[in-house]
Amino acid sequence: MSLPLRWLAASLAASGLLLSAAAEAASTSPTGPIIIDPCVLYTYTLQGCQNPANSCDQRARDAAKTDPNALCNTLIQQAGEEQAASMPTRTVKVPVLTKADGTQVQPTESTHSVAYKPDNPNTRTGSGLNSFALGLVLREQTYLQQTSAYATWLTSYRQSLRDSWNANGYVVDSCREYVHEKYYDYTTFEDRFTTLGSDYRAIYNSAYAVGRLGFPAPAYAIGTRGIADPVQRGKDGTPLNPPITFPVDQPKNRFFTVPLHTSSKVQISHGPTNSVTEMPGGIALITLANLTRPGLSLNGVVFQDTTFNSTIAAGQEYYDESWAWHKSMSERNARVLDEDMYELERLQDDFEALLRKREETVAAIASHLNPKPLPQPVPIYSGQWWRDPVWNPDPIALDNIIDSISTPTAGLTAPTTSSTLSASSTSSTSSTLQATALPTPISTIPIYAQVLDTTVVRTACLQHPIFCLLYKLEAIDNAIEAALVNARNRGCLTFNTTGAVTCDWSPKRFAQRVLSLYQKERETAFQKCMDYTDNNFALLKNRALVAGTVNYPAQDYTTSPTRLEQYFTRRDLYLKALRKVTGDLIDPVTCQARLNWGASDTYSMGDETFGASASYNVSLSLNNLSATNSTCPSPRAIGTFNATGSALGMSVQLINASANISSTRADIDLDVLDNSIHLVDVHKDLPLGTYNIVSGSKSKSLTFVDVSTTFIIVVVPVELGARLGGTVGFNYGLDVEHKVSTTSNGCNVNSVGLGGRLEPFASVDGELYAGVDLFVVSAGIKGRLQLVHAGVPLNASVGLAYGLGGYNTLALEVAGRADLKFVFMSGSIDVYVALGPCPFCVEYDESIVSWDGIRHDIPLFKKSFAVPLVDVQALIGQAACSN
Repeated sequence: MSLPLRWLAASLAASGLLLSAAAEAASTSPTGPIIIDPCVLYTYTLQGCQNPANSCDQRARDAAKTDPNALCNTLIQQAGEEQAASMPTRTVKVPVLTKADGTQVQPTESTHSVAYKPDNPNTRTGSGLNSFALGLVLREQTYLQQTSAYATWLTSYRQSLRDSWNANGYVVDSCREYVHEKYYDYTTFEDRFTTLGSDYRAIYNSAYAVGRLGFPAPAYAIGTRGIADPVQRGKDGTPLNPPITFPVDQPKNRFFTVPLHTSSKVQISHGPTNSVTEMPGGIALITLANLTRPGLSLNGVVFQDTTFNSTIAAGQEYYDESWAWHKSMSERNARVLDEDMYELERLQDDFEALLRKREETVAAIASHLNPKPLPQPVPIYSGQWWRDPVWNPDPIALDNIIDSISTPTAGLTAPTTSSTLSASSTSSTSSTLQATALPTPISTIPIYAQVLDTTVVRTACLQHPIFCLLYKLEAIDNAIEAALVNARNRGCLTFNTTGAVTCDWSPKRFAQRVLSLYQKERETAFQKCMDYTDNNFALLKNRALVAGTVNYPAQDYTTSPTRLEQYFTRRDLYLKALRKVTGDLIDPVTCQARLNWGASDTYSMGDETFGASASYNVSLSLNNLSATNSTCPSPRAIGTFNATGSALGMSVQLINASANISSTRADIDLDVLDNSIHLVDVHKDLPLGTYNIVSGSKSKSLTFVDVSTTFIIVVVPVELGARLGGTVGFNYGLDVEHKVSTTSNGCNVNSVGLGGRLEPFASVDGELYAGVDLFVVSAGIKGRLQLVHAGVPLNASVGLAYGLGGYNTLALEVAGRADLKFVFMSGSIDVYVALGPCPFCVEYDESIVSWDGIRHDIPLFKKSFAVPLVDVQALIGQAACSN
């Protein structure tokens, strides 16, 4: 071998790139052919080290796993140092780092100044919620930060709308213009923050911007203006009525929202066996043989550490919020790193999820002990009817439980012992995404799902459903108390009047509070406008309302938001004068009888890392009711909910829940994981009588997706794995009343009714985990994404009977409520990379995914009334409003 060739081979071997011993041996033979490894002449590049394209690149990458001086380590380290010099820096939290051999390294300091790269907003998508004002805000938050053609069009379109609205003064020609001008002080701030994404500090700074050189604060500085004048106004200067103010008597932080135990007629304690006993006075005595806590309660946690009772009670009504209060809290936390506050917010997110899981479990237990529909109208405790002080266990339900306990039953299917389902077990696995042996984090699914997977719970779930639920409740209370111990250790339960309060306030909490205050009120106003106008304002420009004693001559109701609201009030009076039946029964646009209320929509958000979509449909109706024949009125409640999630390009259907209930038929299904797991399957005709058809809660907790791929973090190739894990399920409790008799007027239906609740839900989070295969690189993950935390409760009660509402005739009673409750795509995940030997290493923090998302509790419909059937029949087929 010539000297230059030998020198080249020796150099490559030192770099770990000449890996063929046979080729080296052949090349030194004095008589045999000279065989040169094809990789000897290969040109190695940074790109090849980042994404191996052939066997030579892969050899170089493999060599870099064990040799710090391997060529790929050298190329990547040099490129990383050059890249860091041109990047902005910020101080961030340092996570636990994983080295190339899989060992984990605790950080030597909790924070560090590093080169920072934000996530790319151009990869985001968002759509849906078109029937809400919130839908437009969602799209603006998603796209206005982008540099895409659609972002340019949307910016231009939004500006053209604002220009046209400003040009016409105070006139309103659509429901969107109405809410924009009614909440003008807020919408000017909203126009600003929709371009800021999840930069909560920037949102806070915008709210509290100050004027310069003697000029007033900018219009969008809602906080600065709110301190000077707390009255919020519309575009025409009209104060908001009712005014929107910050809440008072608020908990110190979300750890103080845990419910405390009070006395109840359902007493749960330790005993020799799992048993349910009916005691005098309507008391249900339940004993659990394996109970380890001092007790259980449906209305609050019975603590092992009793000092929590006084601590929590002292902080449950602690703060009175205001614009000035939020500013003062920011000043108190001025020396605290924002990321420290956000980390404590994530702890509170986990705690809040545990409390939600407790509420769901208690509701399911209550539906067994008293399977009656919700009282209508729904009381002020927001449907948590097991907390109603007048609620008592139903004796018939207790007898049925006691009888079924003594009779062997199939029980429930025990949860699987494994909480992980690999990507390869589903049909939608992408061939380009291969699961790899990456470091496994301590928890593969969120804690609110993980705590239920215990031996005691699995054993109990082979017995009667109520014992399964009670031991789940104990597991949740254990997790709640453990979370409070951790919160106390982190200083979150400490009371002080000076200094930082890192658990009590953050820029993120401020942003979410302001959005929730105004968006809820604005959404209500938008929905009322759509109900009363169908977004057709031409009819309102010369509208007369004349009926009976109501006489409002023709006039223009579109001249201002205030005038439009006057129309709403007059319309209510007109409808009541038009018929004896209340306006709730008459469609405010057509004036026809309305016996069907429903809502449906879809929404989706995501990017190349995580994504989610959901759709729902809920309705309440009374069918087969005509003007001449009321023989067979048929009440019906329908509820459906579907949700999908995706991670690193792999998509899976999380939940497909549906219920279609009438007085004669029940069809209820709950399928999860691309319909491969069936949790609820009820299909049956309903005989005569009054009875509970089904009640309880079915859910599944597991990891739905687990995949991985290579990401380039700045210049460093990092193997990122993604998981979607959590709980999906169905809470339900349905009653049917189906009695048939012949009345004196020949009607064959005396009473027919349907009552109950349906709530499909999904609580699924996304997480990333990192692995590295370069010797000089360590990496770690920070944060979590709440992917889908959504429920669609439907409470329905429809009846036809004598005496309803005090009427001495056959009467119709309708009581129904449906809500959309969701937190969707909210959170952030960063990858922290250390390149080179520390303390001389170069460190990066790259935001992989960051969403403020959308969180809301939106009323879809709420109706409650009883009216004589003869008035309903008189309205059926009536012509549309003439005015």
